Amino acid sequence: MGHHKFAFAWRFAWVAVAVLGMAACGSIKPPQPEQEKEAPLPTAPNSSITLPIRLDSGALQQEINERLGQGQGPQSLYWTSGEPISGNATIQFGVHRSGEAQVSSENGCLVFKVPLAVNSGRIDWSEKVGFIKVKKHFDFGGGAQVTVRACVSVGADWQLDATVSPDFQWTERAWIDINPPLGHIKVDVASRIEPKIREKLPALMEKARAIVAKVPLRASLERAWVSLQKPQQLSKEPALALEVEPVSLGLGPTTSEGRELVIRPTLVAKLRAYAGQPAQASPLKPLPGNTGTLGRDEFALVLRADAPYGELNRLAQERLAGQTFPLGGDKSITIKALGIQPLGKKLLVRADFSAKASKSPFSGVSGWLYLVGEPHYDDTSRRLWVSSLDYELNTKNLLLQSADWLLHEPIAQKVQAALSFDLSGRIDPVRKQVEGGLQNFRVAEGVALNAVIKSFNFSDLHIGSDAIGLYTTVRGNANVMVRAP
Repeated sequence: MGHHKFAFAWRFAWVAVAVLGMAACGSIKPPQPEQEKEAPLPTAPNSSITLPIRLDSGALQQEINERLGQGQGPQSLYWTSGEPISGNATIQFGVHRSGEAQVSSENGCLVFKVPLAVNSGRIDWSEKVGFIKVKKHFDFGGGAQVTVRACVSVGADWQLDATVSPDFQWTERAWIDINPPLGHIKVDVASRIEPKIREKLPALMEKARAIVAKVPLRASLERAWVSLQKPQQLSKEPALALEVEPVSLGLGPTTSEGRELVIRPTLVAKLRAYAGQPAQASPLKPLPGNTGTLGRDEFALVLRADAPYGELNRLAQERLAGQTFPLGGDKSITIKALGIQPLGKKLLVRADFSAKASKSPFSGVSGWLYLVGEPHYDDTSRRLWVSSLDYELNTKNLLLQSADWLLHEPIAQKVQAALSFDLSGRIDPVRKQVEGGLQNFRVAEGVALNAVIKSFNFSDLHIGSDAIGLYTTVRGNANVMVRAP
C-alpha cells in the first residue's frame, strides 16, 4: 500500500512540474494587422516632346521645275499672238522658264524664285501709204524673275497651307529697236508685257500652295502618334520598359535650318519607365487636333525601380535568421525568421523568435512579433532603410500580458539595424540604360526618339503590394524624328 502511495506522489510531482513548465514556456502569437489601403501611385508630370517635320527644299524645287515647263512658242507658260496694241499694230510673245527654279527656306518661309524669259517677241506694224501697204515687224526679248514667298501655316486638322505673296522684277526689260530716218530709237514694251505676266501670278501662287499642301504632315504625325503609344522595350538587361501616355498635340515655331523648313508639332505626354516590369499596353487614342498651344521644351520621364520584398526578405534573413542576441543577465532572444510586407504607407515586419528570461528551462517564450516602421531612401548613397520601428499595437498588448520583460529590451533596434539595404546594384544600371537607351531609340520604322538627359532627381517612394517603388524624375530635352514615308 505504501509503495502505491509513493508511486502516485511521484507521478503527481512530474505532472505538476510539466504543468508549471508549460505555464512558464509562453507563446506569443498576435494576429496579423489588417491590411491598409495602398497609397495611389505618384503622378507623372507633363512632358513636351517636339516632333520636327522637315520639308526639304530640294525636293520641292524638283517638283516646281517639273510643274513649270521650259517650252517656247505656243507651249510657253504664257502665249499670245496677233493681239492688237494699236490701230495698226499687233503683239506676239511667250514667257517661259529660262533656267532652274530655286527653292530655299528663309525665316520660317519657303521662297520660290523662278527665272523667266520672253520668247518669240515681235510687234507687227502695217500702214497704207497711198496704194502701197507697208509692213514691218520688230523683234524683242527680255528677262525677269518671279519670287513667291510661301509662309506655312498648320490647320486644326494638321493640314498644311501657306500664305503666299508674289514679287515680279525685270532682270532685262523688254524693248525694241526702231531705226527711223533720223537716228535710233529704243521703245520700251515692258509696260505692255508686265500686266500679262502679272495676270498669271495667281496661278503660280496656287502651284506653290499646292506643293506645300501635298506635304504629308498629318500622315507623318499619325505614324509617330500610334507608334509612341505602343509599349516599348528600352532594354532587356536590365529589363526596362517605356510607356508614353499622350495628352495633346500643339505647335511650336516654324523655323529655317539651312535649306530645310522645320515645322515643330509638340507632343504633350506623360512618360514612365519601369525597371523589371513589362510595359503595359493601353487603348490607342486617336490623333487629336492641333491645339495651337506651344508646350514647354522640357522632358520629364518618371523612372521607377523596384526593391521587391522577396529580395529584401532574403537579405534580412541572411543577416538575422538564426542569430541569438544576449539581452543582459541570463536573458536572450533568437530570431528564427524575418519577413517584410506592406502596411499602407508603412512597412510591417514579422519576426519569428524564441527567447529566455533566465537559465531556467521553463522561462522560455516563443512565437512571432509584428513591428511597424517607416521606409526612407537616400539617393546619394542609394540606400533604403527603415526608421521608427516599434511594436504593433496588438503585439504590444500581448507582450504586456504574457512577457512584458521583452518590451524593455532593445529588440526593435536590433531588427531595425538589419533593415538597411544598398540598392546601387538596382538603381545605377537602370539609370545608365536610360541615359544611353534614349539616344536615337527606334520606336518604329522611320520613327526615332532622341533624348538628352540633364538630371536625375529622386522624387517619391511608393509602398506597393509586391515591392517598394523608387521614383526618379529624369529631366532633359527630347524630340521624335519622323522620316517621311
